[in-house]
Amino acid sequence: KRVREFTDKGGIAIISAKSGTKDKNAHYRPIKNPGVFRTLAGCYVDWVTAIPQHAKQFIEMSGKRYPVEIYYEALQVEQGISQAHYTEGFCRGKTAIAKNGNVYYVGFFCKDFADIYYDIIRTELTLAEPIDENLEEADLGVYKMYLNHGDRAIKLDGYDLLKESHFDEISPYGVVLVEINESI
Repeated sequence: KRVREFTDKGGIAIISAKSGTKDKNAHYRPIKNPGVFRTLAGCYVDWVTAIPQHAKQFIEMSGKRYPVEIYYEALQVEQGISQAHYTEGFCRGKTAIAKNGNVYYVGFFCKDFADIYYDIIRTELTLAEPIDENLEEADLGVYKMYLNHGDRAIKLDGYDLLKESHFDEISPYGVVLVEINESI
């Protein structure tokens, strides 16, 4: 419910593989993955596998190629669109990332998540002129996201909705999300 409310107000949600599959007692739900996020994500998991050490799998998204590691899911899009696909083996051409409105479902694990998430977010944002050379500011409807791309803290003050706490600086390589009516 909170994710739907957030995205209905213009926020972007990225849901990762295996999300929504278990209940609060760590029992598997009797529904196809991504479980409780299926309608929100606009897709379901059609097939899953672990990657043997000798095998390779990649995804292609926006002309870029990223390696997949350990585990991946072939997605069946029900609503929305396919944003990325697998390039190797049985799952070649099958959906790796599905988008439904402002919700993305990423059906794999890899070391390059930060780059992939950044690429996803940048496609959705209207960017403003930076407050600091290392600080990126993005408008998300009724929210603003600040991304510190530098190796030093940047002094700002506000309430971070991600951590649900007050902040007086953005840590190196940190991210904060604030409501627009929140003064910074």
